[in-house]
Amino acid sequence: MDLKRGLADAVEAALARHGYFSNEDGRKCAEDKIDLQSALVEALGRDSCERELPATFAQAKLQPPAPPASFGLAKDVCSKGGRHRRLDILWRNGDQTVAVEVKLRRITNWHGTFEDGETLYPRDPVDAYGYEVLKDIHRLERLTSVTSAAGEITPTARFVLYLTNDPYEYEARVNHINYKLTEGRELESGHLAQFNLTKSNGEPTSRNTLWRDYPPFKLAGDYSLKWTNVEDDVSRFMPRPPTKVSFLSSRLLSLRVDPQ
Repeated sequence: MDLKRGLADAVEAALARHGYFSNEDGRKCAEDKIDLQSALVEALGRDSCERELPATFAQAKLQPPAPPASFGLAKDVCSKGGRHRRLDILWRNGDQTVAVEVKLRRITNWHGTFEDGETLYPRDPVDAYGYEVLKDIHRLERLTSVTSAAGEITPTARFVLYLTNDPYEYEARVNHINYKLTEGRELESGHLAQFNLTKSNGEPTSRNTLWRDYPPFKLAGDYSLKWTNVEDDVSRFMPRPPTKVSFLSSRLLSLRVDPQ
């Protein structure tokens, strides 16, 4: 099986069954809905998947710039204070073991209901999804093994999946140049993931944003960004007046990642 096609088919199957998913970023919301990870495991086959496995990582091949001496030691995005970082999904497909990291963003300013009457609550806009997607790529580059039910496994393939129906993401309206995930963009080895040094109003970006809360890192590989349209039945969503915002069909960014 073509692994990339198999994952895309699973995303479409999950959307066809559930329509939409709860946010993956942990923000509290009144919605009681399956998350994308669980829906993908359901679509791929529960017997072939494990979730949230402890992961180990190699040292980064390419080092990011160091923070100012006064700020202290640089933080590593693969470190978690002595605790294990975890892999979203390990999918077994024939003789392949596939590491999958998943991100989801739903359009934020939509008000309405789903076909079963469930209310879709608006979300606060967040400008860091590009950072989080690039961080997933970086971590998969550095991934050395995961602890599965069968013991330590080094995956034979690695994928990052980013599903969104928000043009803010696939049209790359985000202000931070290094986080733009524009169709056709080429990210070359050494690409630095870091917020702009100044905000859009010209003010300096917080040192905590630059070095502590969103520590910078560099990608080791080259990536060509290509979004694909996902078959998504938007007729299942009903806007609530007086909104003029349409519920948009989804797009998927799927990237195969090579170890560094």
